[in-house]
Amino acid sequence: MMHSTSSDHLKRAIDAWTVALGDQYVTIVDSARREAEQCTFPTDQRIPAIIYPGSTEDVKRCVQIANEFRTPIYPISRGRNWGLGSKVPVQSDCVLMDLQRMNRIIEFNDELGYVTLQPGVTFQQVYDYQQEIAATHYLAVGGGPPDASVLGNCLERGTGLGPSGERPRHICNLTVVTGRSKIVRTGFSQMDPSATLSSTTNWGVGPSLDGLFFQSNFGVVTESTVWLTPTPRDFFSFVAVITSESQLRNCVEELRCLIKQQIIPPYSAAIWSAAKFAAALSQHPNPRTGELDIEEWVGSVGRPFRGMKWMLFGGVGSGSSAVGRAKKSYLKSRIKPACNRFMLLDDRRVWALNAFGSIKRLVSSRQNVNSAVVEALLKRSVFLGHPTTGALKSLYWRKTFSAPDDVDPHRDACGVRWLCHELPNRANDVLRATEIVKRHFSACGFEDNVALAFCSGRHVRMLGCLVYDRTQAGQDATASRCFHRTNSELVNNGYFPIRLGVDSMDHGPSRTADQSEVMQELKAFWDPNRVIAPGRYEG
Repeated sequence: MMHSTSSDHLKRAIDAWTVALGDQYVTIVDSARREAEQCTFPTDQRIPAIIYPGSTEDVKRCVQIANEFRTPIYPISRGRNWGLGSKVPVQSDCVLMDLQRMNRIIEFNDELGYVTLQPGVTFQQVYDYQQEIAATHYLAVGGGPPDASVLGNCLERGTGLGPSGERPRHICNLTVVTGRSKIVRTGFSQMDPSATLSSTTNWGVGPSLDGLFFQSNFGVVTESTVWLTPTPRDFFSFVAVITSESQLRNCVEELRCLIKQQIIPPYSAAIWSAAKFAAALSQHPNPRTGELDIEEWVGSVGRPFRGMKWMLFGGVGSGSSAVGRAKKSYLKSRIKPACNRFMLLDDRRVWALNAFGSIKRLVSSRQNVNSAVVEALLKRSVFLGHPTTGALKSLYWRKTFSAPDDVDPHRDACGVRWLCHELPNRANDVLRATEIVKRHFSACGFEDNVALAFCSGRHVRMLGCLVYDRTQAGQDATASRCFHRTNSELVNNGYFPIRLGVDSMDHGPSRTADQSEVMQELKAFWDPNRVIAPGRYEG
């Protein structure tokens, strides 16, 4: 159901928000609104105003005003949801509620391993604080922008890397302003927000409300606790080159067993397609025509990558070097026979390879790839919570210029669309799903930029990225058509999306009639006037 707002109601709401927040925290300036309406794919939603609350009480007052004047609001944390909608609301004429002012780290408990924070806090901000206090725990990061919101990513069920990578399992103690302007707390904080148990356990006692506020529009989350990972005393990375479908099949089967046996932690291994690897390294050599033999190009990077179709990599931490050695030995015995080339990286091996000048031969023959690989896999591994902009460079794969240091896909007209689908952790399903993506992407002139994150022994998250140049005529339409066709076939095969973009909220699997009715009843209870993010995850 589309939401409409009269111009009189909007004007009166803006006047009330201005009184509540102050002139500087309410804007109707055209340039600010146009900037907020930018996206990495075509959208036409209009944003009439932007409000910037600075506290939970501010958010509560803003929601009260939205109800009073029947003016919908669309909350965002930092707006770095690139490839899925950025800051753009699902429906037009929603006032943007930007929570970036709420950027306090409320508590960092290094003894128990948690951080309590507001929605404006970024991954880089937490990392810098960890470094400042020499913390013994770290926050799981992903491949997104370092200045993205931690809380926003958690509530969207984003993908983290490392043992605490499954966001919903490592978050608790939510503070929520509901559509009724009520402040609700989850877990034990509903009884005593100051109790330490509020931040160390998920559920509290009785029915748990936490899940209602993930990917929903029932309320605005203004604070939460996120659990951290202990920094391991021993850490190693591994990388393997996969040159055939049978090797991919074998690697998937081995990874499932290794994760089930707790040799590899959840979210600690990934497989990239050759196209994704290429995009992370460089620019497309023929961005205008799109002509490229990916395998041949990747093979030119260095002898170890010749014939590569996929790359497997991961990182494993342990509490002692003895445990680490045992894991390395067992992992190598299982993975090495399943692939074409395999290498382990730890501090001692890197020292030896550098000392004998052989790491470059093993890793690459191309200048600077050597140090970059070591840096990414070991010294500043994302599996150890180091934020990185490395993966963001791939958004410029089809551009005619290199990615700048200040990556901005809106300013630079980078076309980006993400497919985020869950698969059973079985080789047949992985091969079938990746074949669907490759077939549709190739038919439309795009490379199969695909990552497989091994979330558990039971399921894999497939992340397919359509990357193109929006300045090329017709590319927006082609990419949109390709995206929806690929998504449709994946859904028809039982591979459902875990995240949806602002233009695909109704493109997931259909709910049953009873389920839809219950969801509508929940929305009516929590937000009877439908003022919070109408249309968001309502399909």
